[in-house]
Amino acid sequence: MEQFKDSDYDIFVAGDFNFPQINWQTMSVSTSGGPPESNKSAEELLSFMSANLLNQHVDVPTRGTNILDLLLSNNDRLISHVTARSTVMSDHDMVDIALTINPTSAPHSHINLFDPNDFRSLDFQRANFEKINESLESVDWIGLRESCSFEEFPAIFTKTVHGVCQSHVP
Repeated sequence: MEQFKDSDYDIFVAGDFNFPQINWQTMSVSTSGGPPESNKSAEELLSFMSANLLNQHVDVPTRGTNILDLLLSNNDRLISHVTARSTVMSDHDMVDIALTINPTSAPHSHINLFDPNDFRSLDFQRANFEKINESLESVDWIGLRESCSFEEFPAIFTKTVHGVCQSHVP
């Protein structure tokens, strides 16, 4: 993964990770959910995902009430939907993943599939968080909210936060 870290490659990692102690809604590990070595591995997976901007896309249980089979990706727009269904081939449900592209249809072209003005284009590992916090504290959030309609505010909020981040993140 290190060789792809600073590139525009779309990354998919899928498999049976067997971490029932991870709560995928809160992105946290329940220390009562498994042996200490497994809990440490689960924490390392969450750290790895955070460091590589990976999201987990399976949101339904794949064995009993647990989400054990995962799909990690750094580009949410390439995943249309994910489902799981029982199968006689395994004690885990089979995960079906629908992509918005066909990865086998054409030779790889180096096209940037995300907007360079998007948060994903910023290197938060080298961010000046002190300056980001100062800038965010100086924004007149109430004035900003009152300057637009309820429907317009999320886009204006995101644009404002992105602008602050662009100023303090390489």
